[in-house]
Parts: sequence; C-alpha cells; structure tokens
Amino acid sequence: MKTLKNLKRLSINLKGKDEEAYLLQELPYLFFLNNEKVSGKNSDLNLQIDQKNLIKPAFDQEFQRTSSSIEKSSITHEDLKTLSILYDCIREVQKEVNPDKDHLLVEQFDQHVRNILFDLNTKLDDQNNGVLQSKSMTIKAKYALYEICFSKFMDFLDEGDHRLASILESLHDSHALIFQEMSSKNNIL
Repeated sequence: MKTLKNLKRLSINLKGKDEEAYLLQELPYLFFLNNEKVSGKNSDLNLQIDQKNLIKPAFDQEFQRTSSSIEKSSITHEDLKTLSILYDCIREVQKEVNPDKDHLLVEQFDQHVRNILFDLNTKLDDQNNGVLQSKSMTIKAKYALYEICFSKFMDFLDEGDHRLASILESLHDSHALIFQEMSSKNNIL
C-alpha cells in the first residue's frame, strides 16, 4: 500500500464495506473507486494537495468570482475537479518523459480554464439569453474545457508513437465534427 498512496483511480473487487473503508483510509488521493466518484474527504475540491505537485487551480479564484453566473449553468466544482484530475494524469505521464515541461503545462491549464470560465461568465451575464441558449453555452464551454486534455495528450503521443497519436487525433476530430454538426443542424448547441 505504501507505493500506492498517490493512486487516483482504482478498479478492484471488494468483499465488503470494511475493505472499501480500509482502501479509502489508506489511499488519501483516491478520487474514483470502481469507476464511481469517492465521496467524503477525498471528493472535496481541495486540489491544493501539492505533495505530489498537483495542480493548484488558480482558476478557482475565477470560478469563485464567476460562481453566480456559473450557477446558472451546470459547471460545478466537481466538473472542474474531474477535469483537473484527468489533466494531472496526463501531466504525470509527461513528467516521466520530460519533467521540465510540467511548470508550463500547469500554466497553460490554468490559463485555458480561466479563459473558458471568463468567456462563459461574460456570455451568461447577457440578460437576453434564454434557458436553452444558456445551456448550449455551458455545454460548449464544457467541451472546450476538455480540449486541453485532448491537445496535451495528443502532443505527448506525437513525441513518441506517431501512429497512436494519429489514431487519437482522428477519433478526436470525429467527435468534434459530430458535436459541430449537432450544434449547427439542430441549433441545439
């Protein structure tokens, strides 16, 4: 267990609640157990863990500042936490290959999230928006938030396995096209 202290995600067959409680006690950074979000102390938005140099979200200030408008949307602290965890996983893989890029990755992530939240806040503050239009803006913002994860992971793969990077890029582009088509044809998004 000592080597697993920083584990963030775990899928395992458990015999009972006692085993689950033991795991949660021994794995303080565990956020997902058997593909479900862990509740309690591990699920609070306290990403200032810094013991493993995890992202300390400077965007949290932007989130707090814009929370009244974002409450109109459905972006939550939990959404941002999930995004941060995913991005941290990408950073961890990248650090194994090139630890010098980590500081830049953190800055890029913070700036990206700040920009998306600021843009969403500005759009949601427009009093002429209807409920459907506000939901549409929120969905587009969530999509944009995850774009940095795709982008950085594709960059990482492209440095090593160009074929795998190409496959992931094609998959990403196909999903982006579907999202774009839904947005324009149905005027939903």
